[in-house]
Amino acid sequence: MKQTRDMKTLQLILLALITVPVCGAQTYAIRFSTSPPVGQIFGVTASGSMHQDISRGANVLNTMEYHVDFQGSAEVLEIDSIKTSFTVERFTMTTDGTTVELLKPRNVIIADGGRQAPAGSHGCGDDAAADGSDTNAVLVPA
Repeated sequence: MKQTRDMKTLQLILLALITVPVCGAQTYAIRFSTSPPVGQIFGVTASGSMHQDISRGANVLNTMEYHVDFQGSAEVLEIDSIKTSFTVERFTMTTDGTTVELLKPRNVIIADGGRQAPAGSHGCGDDAAADGSDTNAVLVPA
């Protein structure tokens, strides 16, 4: 009798171990993000800051600190090459409490992620990023 009860208990435990994961499994919808359509416009806000101390031993020789803010809109120009234009509303840099305007409102920056960078190029305009990435940016003055 005890063996039968132990056997039934063991069977119930095994049944529970097998059915709980199956019964507890849920179905989840998988959605892939599609690229935004050409012509879609959306707002962009970005900010960044840097603090750098140049020192020799315990003596700080020079400190450089700045903060950059960008506010504007982005428009998708091309999907395949990931080409986007950014229209500046505000693009400023603050250093030592002084804020300067980096680009005037209505200036347009065109970023082309599908364009190959020329060898040894850097900066902005027709040059590519110094890190060798394939993204180029061109400034179109207002």
